[in-house]
Amino acid sequence: KDVHIITILQIQWNNSATSVYLIQWNNSWRLVSRFDNHWTTTNVLPVV
Repeated sequence: KDVHIITILQIQWNNSATSVYLIQWNNSWRLVSRFDNHWTTTNVLPVV
């Protein structure tokens, strides 16, 4: 399966890195954010 990762934004603020990615995984889009080594993910919308 193909995994498509789109980097939306990356912020460096007070030695804290924040990254937001849009990832296509298993026919669905997920919005993934990373802040201080903590990952959060959100299902955005399925690929029809």
